[in-house]
Amino acid sequence: MEDYPVTRMKREIELLVSLSGQNCGENFVHYFTHWFEGPDVDDLDSLNHSLLDDSDYSPDIPPVPKNWLFIEMELCGSTLQSWLVDRPNQEDRDVDEVALILKQVLRALVHVHSLRIIHRDIKPDNIFVTNIESITTVKLGDFGLGKMLQGDKSKVTTERVGSTRYQSPEMLRGDGRYSEKTDIFSTGLVYLQLLFVSETITFVRDIRDVFVLLQTKVQTSVLDCPDLLIFPMEVALIKKMTSYFSDTRYKAEQVLEALENPENFLERVSSERRRDATFSCGLVPPICSVLLCSIFYVCGI
Repeated sequence: MEDYPVTRMKREIELLVSLSGQNCGENFVHYFTHWFEGPDVDDLDSLNHSLLDDSDYSPDIPPVPKNWLFIEMELCGSTLQSWLVDRPNQEDRDVDEVALILKQVLRALVHVHSLRIIHRDIKPDNIFVTNIESITTVKLGDFGLGKMLQGDKSKVTTERVGSTRYQSPEMLRGDGRYSEKTDIFSTGLVYLQLLFVSETITFVRDIRDVFVLLQTKVQTSVLDCPDLLIFPMEVALIKKMTSYFSDTRYKAEQVLEALENPENFLERVSSERRRDATFSCGLVPPICSVLLCSIFYVCGI
């Protein structure tokens, strides 16, 4: 019954109640209360009944609802999608403002994931801002596809949901095995979209082409494109967020730590690259090792 409309809405309400407790922070669209009105409010099966099954249903005549669900929530000014539309040029994208946005989204996700809840539909339309002109507070909303992990399970076993454009590789595979790290992948794509306009990335027609490569290729150098070097630290973090395999993908806490301490993050990344370069050099014959090490050093790998 999870796919029935009222069952989905009731699940969202339950998640909103869980997120509205103490120490929830300010980075959520706050839920206040809800109520049903109508003759079938005590009968979930009747509320879930599809109008498409009615013999007198006509797509040309909108049906008159018999039952109503009212949800009272915090009123927010706009969404990140509007923020993107209002900043169509690369010079409009301020890296410090983007960092402020991401930190607040990650604070929300740290709390969500601590409650073993997966949002499953992270995208600009579901991230709300109080003031589109000057970002002050960012709020994560729309938990209609949210899911709580049950018992000792570490992964969800339902089919893929959410907006395909921002789905993780494991969600797109549709094998029903994904964890809270699917939210991190989606957030990484949003991060990339906030930083760059499509015209900046000259080797693709649209930034969504980059999304597809990250979603479908086990290994890709798409984020090593010279066009992206204007924000090296941010792109290095996006790599950690959009790793194809969820086991090697950062957790929400790790992403937030990197955003709050970028120098430490860059030092750690540099150390990892030196270690990997040394390891790679050790696998080749001695006659090639010096040359290969030099290549790694020049490329900054």
